[in-house]
Amino acid sequence: MTDLPPPPNLDPKDDPVNIVLEEIAEALDPGGQQRQQMKAMAAFGSLLGTHGKELRRIASESERLQRTFARAHVALVPRGWGVTNLPVPSLAEACAFLESGDGDAADQLLAELWDEQRSNRVARRAGAIGSADPELKQIGFHRRRLLKKAAAHHAVGAYEASVPIVLAQAEGIVTDVSEGKLFFSKSPKRADVVDPGRLASIASGLEALRAVFSANAGTTETSGRLSRHGILHGRELGYDTEIQSAKCWSLLDVVVEWAQPAGRELAEAKRRTRLDAHAGSNAVDGDGARVDRREFSETRTVLGLLCTSQMPRHAQYGRFRDDLVPAVYSTASLVKRGLPEDHGVRTATAADGQIFTAWRRTITGWVLGSGIQHTGDGRFLEWRYGGPSEPMNQPPGGGWAEHHPDWP
Repeated sequence: MTDLPPPPNLDPKDDPVNIVLEEIAEALDPGGQQRQQMKAMAAFGSLLGTHGKELRRIASESERLQRTFARAHVALVPRGWGVTNLPVPSLAEACAFLESGDGDAADQLLAELWDEQRSNRVARRAGAIGSADPELKQIGFHRRRLLKKAAAHHAVGAYEASVPIVLAQAEGIVTDVSEGKLFFSKSPKRADVVDPGRLASIASGLEALRAVFSANAGTTETSGRLSRHGILHGRELGYDTEIQSAKCWSLLDVVVEWAQPAGRELAEAKRRTRLDAHAGSNAVDGDGARVDRREFSETRTVLGLLCTSQMPRHAQYGRFRDDLVPAVYSTASLVKRGLPEDHGVRTATAADGQIFTAWRRTITGWVLGSGIQHTGDGRFLEWRYGGPSEPMNQPPGGGWAEHHPDWP
């Protein structure tokens, strides 16, 4: 399907598609380097004549994809479709249906994309928002549980059940990651979902979708309008269709895309708050793990990486190497993974090369260690350590264990 032609007699700078194209370009290529490369590629391809055909094709294809995506924002978002993660060929075909005046065919085409597999993929991503934090991980588990039910409802045509669940979870996700602010709102408490630096949240994306779903419902009707207020407050009675349910899923898809970075930031902030609250404590929790866990996460990541990286070395040479730090992992590479410049990582390799251990004293004073052992039957055993002093012996002795509370 070809792209829709621009409206006649319209100044190009006022063409809505060109306006959205600028938004997309800013999100994908804020410095403009890629656009310059595409222009140079097209120009160079023209100079080469037939030999430059492939260069011209690549430049043309890039421009075509972005224009199709821009037209989808202009034509489909006002109809309630979140388009960020939908396949471009389907968006192009839906736009072509609209251009021919067949909006129902466009809606049906996109609705058929929302099978149970696609819906469950969104449910999984929604459940993973902020999952690095235990509390948010638990919230995500239940959010995914409910959305999986909504996906099953949608798959069997129970749209009256899928729509309310999906709309509620979209609001909940935004509220969780935006300090209690709302998505379906026109009040000062509404969340700011515009970020020109990200494709999901350009002004013509999620913010424009919010306007569609936040429409007022002044009367009770059966029009099928996408008014969250009307649906959940019983004023819109015609929402229980495949197309309306699919549009709600497409909205949730964009909400999840927008919320993921905010969820990571929230999880990190909560982690920092917990760490600060327990700083200096010698207490342990119910599992016997230290509650003062400053630098634990970064230390475990680095030590685990060192042990894992020894496996292919052993497979090739029959022994673990004894110069992993700093020959393979320099100070710069450890700092990149969250440790301070004076990282304090220590390693030891047994004389026969079959046991490797690494440990580090964290800022709390507590020492964490990780080890790996190659057994006579060809297996690798992992060992963990946690204690007030550095390990004095190789595993399995000296306080090393296969499981340790400080290594969840």
